Amino acid sequence: MMRSRVVEPALLIFLSSQFLIYQPSMPIYGTDNTMIEVNGRSVDWREGMTISDLLDEIRDTHPYPVVRIGDRYVSRPNFEKTTVPDGSKVFLIPMIAGG
Repeated sequence: MMRSRVVEPALLIFLSSQFLIYQPSMPIYGTDNTMIEVNGRSVDWREGMTISDLLDEIRDTHPYPVVRIGDRYVSRPNFEKTTVPDGSKVFLIPMIAGG
């Protein structure tokens, strides 16, 4: 009988009659849970994403003057250089006028 030795903790994933061994250093595609919340809806997040990237990603062309990330307010001139952390709650704040 052949014995195997697992050096790192592993998780066995059974798929019908087959199985695969997942080790933490191996990515499982399609189960990436890096998300942010934008005005209440979940949006995929990626490392280094700026506010401008986020607006492009969600295809929103509204000229927001300010975006709130958590408790921090960021004005439009800083959208290109301000990154959005993973798991953030982002609020797009439109300009309101009245009379």
